[in-house]
Amino acid sequence: MRCLRCGDVRKGKEKPRRMCPASPPESPPLADRARTFSKAAAKWIAAGRPVRSKERMRELHAICEACPRFHDHACTLCGCPVRRSGVLRNKLAWATESCPDDPPRWEAEITAPKSS
Repeated sequence: MRCLRCGDVRKGKEKPRRMCPASPPESPPLADRARTFSKAAAKWIAAGRPVRSKERMRELHAICEACPRFHDHACTLCGCPVRRSGVLRNKLAWATESCPDDPPRWEAEITAPKSS
């Protein structure tokens, strides 16, 4: 059996590798993704739902596409959806959000008000 991603060959009853080196990085568990997305959405709504321009979203999407942690229209660090266009369910559209990498690859453009 040959891995379609990395070309690794396994013979007979050898078990395939659990993590192919060419496999995409794993996303956080669903509960963590939901929590991260909910916090981001609450921050965005509290700030008045500010959005980035379509041009800026395309620029940020290009940055994300070049990142090794980007897979299947999502960031595998936080699990949030990352798309070229659209506002709902799109972390790039929300001007209150920044890249979760350390250091961030892009920053928030608007700071959400502190809740008391």
